[in-house]
Amino acid sequence: MEAGVVSFSLTLSRVAVVVSLVPIFGGSQVPRTVRIAVAVALTFVWWQVPRDGSTLELCQRAAVSAWCWLLLVGREILVGLGLALAMRLVLAPARIAGEFLAQEMMLSFAASASSGSEAPSTLLGQFLELSALMIFFGLDGHHLLLALLQAAWANWPIGSWNLMPNTDWLTALRLVMHSGVQLALPVVACLFFLAVVLALWSRAAPSLNLLALGFVLRVLGGLGALYLLSPVLTVGLMQAVERMSGWLAGYGR
Repeated sequence: MEAGVVSFSLTLSRVAVVVSLVPIFGGSQVPRTVRIAVAVALTFVWWQVPRDGSTLELCQRAAVSAWCWLLLVGREILVGLGLALAMRLVLAPARIAGEFLAQEMMLSFAASASSGSEAPSTLLGQFLELSALMIFFGLDGHHLLLALLQAAWANWPIGSWNLMPNTDWLTALRLVMHSGVQLALPVVACLFFLAVVLALWSRAAPSLNLLALGFVLRVLGGLGALYLLSPVLTVGLMQAVERMSGWLAGYGR
């Protein structure tokens, strides 16, 4: 009985980290009670009472030793952090593209007003991230996440001290940066041509106050480019999500 309680607490430690850090399961906008309920429900899915072997011996030792239990909880938290980081990279290209476009459109001043997210972000970045999240669910990405959690228990069961997944994080970061820049490139090109036109205009009419006018034109030009290039952005989001989902499917294998 004590070993089962210890096993449940260790399983909950790993799942709670994933649920609290991955926006797909529930970000800061989701009520805390809902996130707790999701974590407990997923814990019951993967919780197994140890019957024999090294896992049972380790849980029995943790039941009588607080230091051993804390060490095992720390290990499960590290595994959960790795899984959460890998899952968050799926939506990272959309967030990078949105933040970059907001900066080019001079909309980054609104980042400090974002009180609903873990970190300050612009409305454009949140919009693209939510769009990528909808595409991810449309491509049955939630099945991929549940399969990844299931594979994590097979690759890193309780009692195993293997914490290093067979994953190339440099490749993942390269994919994230490449996908984010590629996604923002069409709108950035339009803003670049607009900047060239404004520079020529300032040379032709130096008496005009282009400092104030240029701010409005860059915002309107960026919004117009987003509207006209929305089909291209949708295809780019789908390609970015598929590319990162392919990397996530091989995480730790």
